[in-house]
Amino acid sequence: MINDIRGGADDRRFVPCHARLAMPAMRPRDIPPRGRIPSRVAADEGARVIEMERRMGVDAVEMRTGMRRAARALVAMALAALPGMASANMLMLHAQGDPGDRELYFTHLMMADRTPMEAMLEPTSIREIEVFGLYENAGKPDWSVLKLQFECPVESIPASPKSRRATGPAVAVPLRWRMGERSYQFTRDADNVPLPPTPWQSASNPAYRKAGMLACNELLTRSALHAAGGWDAMDPARLNAGLAPLGIGEVISVAQATSIVNVGSFVWRDIWKAQKPGGARDRRLTEAEIAKNRSELAAVGAKMETLDAQAQAFAQPIIDADRAEQEFLAIAKKVQAGRKVTELEGSMLMVWLGKPEALALARLGANPQVTEASGMRFISYSDQADTRSAVVSAASGRVLSQSGAYTSCDVSFVTVPDKAQAWRVADIRIRSEGPAGGMCRSLLNTPEN
Repeated sequence: MINDIRGGADDRRFVPCHARLAMPAMRPRDIPPRGRIPSRVAADEGARVIEMERRMGVDAVEMRTGMRRAARALVAMALAALPGMASANMLMLHAQGDPGDRELYFTHLMMADRTPMEAMLEPTSIREIEVFGLYENAGKPDWSVLKLQFECPVESIPASPKSRRATGPAVAVPLRWRMGERSYQFTRDADNVPLPPTPWQSASNPAYRKAGMLACNELLTRSALHAAGGWDAMDPARLNAGLAPLGIGEVISVAQATSIVNVGSFVWRDIWKAQKPGGARDRRLTEAEIAKNRSELAAVGAKMETLDAQAQAFAQPIIDADRAEQEFLAIAKKVQAGRKVTELEGSMLMVWLGKPEALALARLGANPQVTEASGMRFISYSDQADTRSAVVSAASGRVLSQSGAYTSCDVSFVTVPDKAQAWRVADIRIRSEGPAGGMCRSLLNTPEN
């Protein structure tokens, strides 16, 4: 089982898992002054050579100069302000192979339960973890996205961290895995090739076994990640201490790893220090192909310009109308001047606000009174009705009963010109008597409805 990388630029090799590296916190002299970025910040700039010792009684490991810089950069492509804390996005789970056929496996701990509904009460669950593979061999894909699924014992929630350590990690023996749906590989010819689901099989690939240990022990994994400060302030030593019960060896936190493409560019340049194999996408185009591509691009550009003009022709009137409407509503708000609107006036405004002045004139009937002042028109209407009657005793003169009612309506429609100089209703002012708004309530309908 191979886990870590060592060697200079001309002497790179992989080291067995029994001699893995533990990344210590920065020593006092490594801590930068306030306001300065730590020297480990950017992977593009490499990292300073440091001495690294194996903790927990393992012999000290001396790394050669070139690869020490690369390993240090992989540990933290960018560090947070706190010494020893890196803002990580992925974990390098496993490394294997000799120069020319090396592979690296990463995960950002995206896990899910894929147990079918009918098997929810079974003692075994199906757990999935997303793993990214990066390959050096020209005969293998550039990289892959693997949805690895594992058969895991149902993990009970521990009463305390101590009880969890006492029971040990949950893992099926033997550990079985299968390739889940939506797995794919990206070839060196820039083809996205789906990987078909596979049947259940024993996990012999060490990278898959490590992924299975994480997937089957999500509770322990999440607890270790949280105790290490989470992705935003990763403490690699605390993370590995928390994952130690899984027996997967050291994992390395990789900062600013937004995608496997981002990580791959860094690995080829600063870790493997090798020429990336070319593919169809790297072939130099002929002059004829370049001319054809330019012609096609020009045709697409012309088509886009045509579509843009059509979209503008369709949308611009709508945009202009909406802008004009918003401007008119702002004018209407000024006309209303923040006065308290009665319930009946509010109902009327919901119907009439923004309606053309001609509709108001038509609704009020013959001879409404129209006055104009301060750029506003007041269309006034007044009506009243008295249907009251009484029955009076001829003998005593007492009123024996009454019926009917007195109702009145005094209303003013206030209109103002909009941007197109069309006069529209901006406010309604009502004074009425009688039950339920009196005679004015009949104005709730416009001639349109």
